[in-house]
Amino acid sequence: MPKLLGNHNRSWIWGRHLVSATIHAKYWIPLELHYDSHRFSPHDPLGDLPLGDSLETDSTSLKDLCEAAGIHLVASTADELSRLIRAEDHQGLAARMPEFPYADFDGLLQAQLPALLVILDGIQDSFNLGAIIRCAEALGAGGIVLPEKGQSGVNSQAARSSAGAVNFLPIYRVPALERAIDQLKSRGMKILAATEKSEQSLWNVAIPAPLCLIIGNEGKGVSSSLLSACDIQVRIPMAGKTSSLNAAVAAGILLAEIQRQSAKIQ
Repeated sequence: MPKLLGNHNRSWIWGRHLVSATIHAKYWIPLELHYDSHRFSPHDPLGDLPLGDSLETDSTSLKDLCEAAGIHLVASTADELSRLIRAEDHQGLAARMPEFPYADFDGLLQAQLPALLVILDGIQDSFNLGAIIRCAEALGAGGIVLPEKGQSGVNSQAARSSAGAVNFLPIYRVPALERAIDQLKSRGMKILAATEKSEQSLWNVAIPAPLCLIIGNEGKGVSSSLLSACDIQVRIPMAGKTSSLNAAVAAGILLAEIQRQSAKIQ
């Protein structure tokens, strides 16, 4: 049997949108799909397929989708689903998942690089990870790079927080961020990070492309070794008394400004 995403209670994703997005993406294939037989029939369609800023109606039945993908379909009840996932917000659907299939970083280096990559430096909170992945996918990033150690990986919480975006954005894991950054710089990518120590406002910087954006740890920020590798360091101007931002919020602000400048140039 393939390795699970986590231990028994942590190997599940649930909710109609996330399960639908995951099965339709055909990238991270569930091992089992459990459904509330009082709410769904195996002949019911799973739901709408998210495509960009629209939804495409898919009339394929649960049974046919699972058979085509090799997913074991299991009739269940709402109470049984709640016991499996230890939560009640499953909306009648829960999928048991294998380990997340990270993309090949060496393959990335050998291909045409995207205009924007996001590098995560020690994000500990899985919900922050998922929120950053969601922002990155929505705002045009071509991939996420994260370290193998000292960093939350893609798990059930991250998948749910990403609203399914983990299925649509390549996510790479590397042994050492320093080496990965050196390799990306050798391919012509510029490196940018935000730090409160910078005197350069994000609003006054011409952002280059192709670009790697580094998002730092929730408490410590970007590590000094990675800051020293940056071509540009900026700060996000703030007018209130709060001195810092949540990592996912900061990522959203930075990504939105990068996207705004890119669209203006085009």
